[in-house]
Amino acid sequence: MWPTSTTMAQQNTSSNGEDQFLPCFLFQVDGKEYAVDIALARMMDLMKPEIQEYASSSEGSNPSSQSSQSIKTIHVPNLDGNQIRAVLDWCNGHRNKAPTRIQKPMRDSMYNLFSRFELDFIEKGRTLADVFGIIEAAQYLGIPPLVDLGMALLATRLKGKNAGCVLCAVL
Repeated sequence: MWPTSTTMAQQNTSSNGEDQFLPCFLFQVDGKEYAVDIALARMMDLMKPEIQEYASSSEGSNPSSQSSQSIKTIHVPNLDGNQIRAVLDWCNGHRNKAPTRIQKPMRDSMYNLFSRFELDFIEKGRTLADVFGIIEAAQYLGIPPLVDLGMALLATRLKGKNAGCVLCAVL
């Protein structure tokens, strides 16, 4: 399920042994486009039908025609560019290593459960509003490990606070 490729366009071997490159997708947000390669798309539940559609449409065609296939644009409503960039950065950081899966409920501190990359990613200069935005984007795109990471940070930051402090923090 999680990719092992480090290239932007993941190479695939056809049934006749020839190498072929699978196309990228473009996320369109706020009038801008963000390139998403197959390796990143495979991390997102939202993209599974798109990947399957491509796989079924490319069966039996020759590799040279596949490299010239058009790039599919995916319109991503209700998210902004900062959210998409953050999610794509997280996905890029997990090209060679699967993200941490945590058991729920969390029985330990998030600092003992997540990798250094994940902790640096979610904490580095992020406000609670940023973390909520990342969770929203990860939820929409279908990336449960990133949702878990964001929720763990929220739980850690809000633990022990009274209701008034929590409301002020999230509003």
